[in-house]
Amino acid sequence: MKSLNENGSSKCKYQKGFDLNRAQFLLFLSNIIYERDQKKVSNAHTILSKLKVSLKKDSDNVNKDDVQKVLNVLKESEKNIYNQLEEFELGFTSLSEMNSIGGQYAGMFWSEKENFIVIVCKGNKL
Repeated sequence: MKSLNENGSSKCKYQKGFDLNRAQFLLFLSNIIYERDQKKVSNAHTILSKLKVSLKKDSDNVNKDDVQKVLNVLKESEKNIYNQLEEFELGFTSLSEMNSIGGQYAGMFWSEKENFIVIVCKGNKL
């Protein structure tokens, strides 16, 4: 992780170019993006779809509890990701569902300690 914080100056203690440890760490991040619980994401989508239908009938009647339920289910779907990141002291947030439930998905990992951000995109499983 330290090598991701280097700025390219001549005082860098990490050599730029291929670094096996850096590559393994980036592959780790690319792998754990798949740990999101897809059943929970689908459940959140179902709740949200029902909420949209009820809003079409009565747009003034937004139930904040239903919106919070969707957010809680989505947060729970990423629990395995957060659990694996604990030992590395990394942050994570979802960025985009990319218009397809269960399809492509993007997330962002960061370290305040090592000062880096990594964007990871998940493709479709074949």
